[in-house]
Amino acid sequence: MSDRLRGLDAIGKTSGVSPANFAPELRAQMSLPSKVILNDLTLREGRQSEGTILTVEECVRIAVQLVGELNLQHLQMGNYAPRDPAYLKAVKKALDDQGLHPVIETMTSAHQNWPRFKKEQLFDSVDRIAEAGAGIVMCLALSNEMLRACASLRGEGQKPIKYLQQQEIGVAVEAVRKAKAHRMPIINVNFQDFLRADLDYTLEFSRAMVQEGVNYVKMDDFGGGVGIGSVLFGWMSHFSPYFLQEPISVCR
Repeated sequence: MSDRLRGLDAIGKTSGVSPANFAPELRAQMSLPSKVILNDLTLREGRQSEGTILTVEECVRIAVQLVGELNLQHLQMGNYAPRDPAYLKAVKKALDDQGLHPVIETMTSAHQNWPRFKKEQLFDSVDRIAEAGAGIVMCLALSNEMLRACASLRGEGQKPIKYLQQQEIGVAVEAVRKAKAHRMPIINVNFQDFLRADLDYTLEFSRAMVQEGVNYVKMDDFGGGVGIGSVLFGWMSHFSPYFLQEPISVCR
């Protein structure tokens, strides 16, 4: 049975197991802090798995089991489809009714995405998520390739890359301030396609978000992790002196 496979045996046979988890150059430098926070993605990433359809009742039951039985204190949900706010509210209410109060963060789609391709799409997501009483993970473009591709969707593909970079920082700052005005319990940003991003711009953007008071800066290799082993190790080696005191995580 594939669900019994673990570690190296699971690579290529079950979803979500990356060879990078076992790259020697990464494991040789692995050092966990004294406190580790487990952020469960079942109700976001799990619902995106091919062929997976969960009802509201099933999501509620999963959430109660994760928090009530497994004592997980950090859950992530999604805010992509029209039905998602109802799912989020149902899960939040069910947990509250049982006296369970984990941190719930809700990931937005990239604000440049369908159907509006504009920053107002992100701002509306902030309002909907705040109404449900949850925290937020804002997806933002980081690499030049993604910035230009997203700009093309809104008719700005020919703008200079420096303009697009500063525009993205401006949108992020505005969205974070909006979330803070809502007094959201947790405000995180998710930089997409970070392995192809300009390092100086990554540092500039990260510092801007830390200065705005976000809880975590998440680096997301959403593009598939080409050469992730050596590239990620080099990337973290470059940035570790800057982020020793800052909240940063790497997502894949």
